[in-house]
Amino acid sequence: MAKKARDIDPKLAMPYLTLMMSRLIQNNKDEALEFAREGMRKCPSDPYSFRSMSIACNAMGDFGEATNFIGKAIELDPLEPLNYLCQIN
Repeated sequence: MAKKARDIDPKLAMPYLTLMMSRLIQNNKDEALEFAREGMRKCPSDPYSFRSMSIACNAMGDFGEATNFIGKAIELDPLEPLNYLCQIN
């Protein structure tokens, strides 16, 4: 379903986040990171893209980058509570 949504509107960040999370659940971190990067390329001003990169970087063990990306997500959407939860880890 997320791939179909991405194909319909490639400028929408949520499908990339969904695809990234599904790959993390399958323990395919490299593919998850690639979906997060694709989301950043296609949706560079969407806070979901930054949240996706933060989650992927965290899974890869790159905590500094994860913090940077979630900081940008918060800057873009300071009222979204899930962004703050990403900072906890």
